[in-house]
Amino acid sequence: MVEKFLENPDGCAFEFPGFEGKVSNQEALSLAVSIGIYLENLGLVQGEIVAILHDQSRDAYLAQLALFLHGVPYVIVDQESPDERLSRIHLKVGFKVMLVFGREMVSHGLPVPTASLCIEDLPPVEVPQGHIFPQILCTDLAYIVLTSGSTGEPKAVGITHLNLLCFVDWALRRSRSVRKIPSRR
Repeated sequence: MVEKFLENPDGCAFEFPGFEGKVSNQEALSLAVSIGIYLENLGLVQGEIVAILHDQSRDAYLAQLALFLHGVPYVIVDQESPDERLSRIHLKVGFKVMLVFGREMVSHGLPVPTASLCIEDLPPVEVPQGHIFPQILCTDLAYIVLTSGSTGEPKAVGITHLNLLCFVDWALRRSRSVRKIPSRR
């Protein structure tokens, strides 16, 4: 993935609704390195789980990319989750820290360890020539999906990097075949 970004640094990595402009591949990698430094300063290491109190913001999606590239598995938690559910998820998954986005979330009063990530506050970082992200194995955990089924109790399902790669491969092949189907007019 990093190689593809570097091949086309001005290409569009992300385009967000409600956000003016696009994030280029170079900007996305630079932010991923900045976020990685931030995570290291929090004491996180590859393999430790992070929760993302997801608010559908540009910062939350860029944090997902950074976590993925640094080999830090994550679990996405709805920002509307009550504190009791957050505590149960924390016990079930064992994440070390929960990332929240925006300065107003710092005093949210969550019952779990939190760290506020304001991407605008991170110092800009040039991706050094030859920068190497940590080696990630296909069996390493990429992220955790939460499902509660009929009980309402959170259940955690781990998704490995290989699971994710196979899904993306399937989705790309599927999207190409769908585009080839002629419209019926």
